Amino acid sequence: MGVERLIALIREAGGEPATPAPDVYLVHQGEHASRLGFRVAEGLRDQGIDVLLHCGGGSFKSQMKKADGSGATLPSSSATTRRRPGKHS
Repeated sequence: MGVERLIALIREAGGEPATPAPDVYLVHQGEHASRLGFRVAEGLRDQGIDVLLHCGGGSFKSQMKKADGSGATLPSSSATTRRRPGKHS
């Protein structure tokens, strides 16, 4: 039986297929934090932790809303970058 047919049968029975929630939803703000987020996510995955890294744009607030809606056990792990005084790129 194909996946599409299985999903159709579940919906006909009045249910929705369960979507597994990640352990961690990682949000970030800034270019450096984005690169760091990939490394953090990879390290957590190497330890067997299911990580969903936010890869779209958007404000920190909108990312946090998506993190909350993801059902993750730790929905708001974050990485941010701040400019240092006198350092501009």
